[in-house]
Amino acid sequence: MAVAAQDTRIRACVDNGGIHAPWLVPPTMGTFFSKMVAACGAGDPDRAVDVWKTVNPLADGPNSGYPLLVVQGGADPMVSMDLARILLQGAPTDDKQMVTFTDGSHCVYNHRSDRDALIADWVTARLRGLPGHDIAK
Repeated sequence: MAVAAQDTRIRACVDNGGIHAPWLVPPTMGTFFSKMVAACGAGDPDRAVDVWKTVNPLADGPNSGYPLLVVQGGADPMVSMDLARILLQGAPTDDKQMVTFTDGSHCVYNHRSDRDALIADWVTARLRGLPGHDIAK
């Protein structure tokens, strides 16, 4: 989302299990924190958090009107529905939708085929220029 708002080549964006402030995920919550540190190439967790604080999925930019689909697991132990709603509501676009898999785990891993088909259909519709094409779950 942070890149989508800045890059006018991006015509649609899907968020699957993300939050508005990735650095808020504590080190004790799964493997996300260690992946976040590794992505920065920094062995120092505090430095990695500082780097990630510069990533703002809710930032405004020259491509702020991009279509956004948020796919959320209703049973996600890492990203609550409240955090997903903050992400959706704060996104810098009016063209946004959230689909929730009520029993979905983090990143809806327990419904991969349905999740992937939903995302593929939504992205295809958006890239074909079908604005307002919402996918119902």
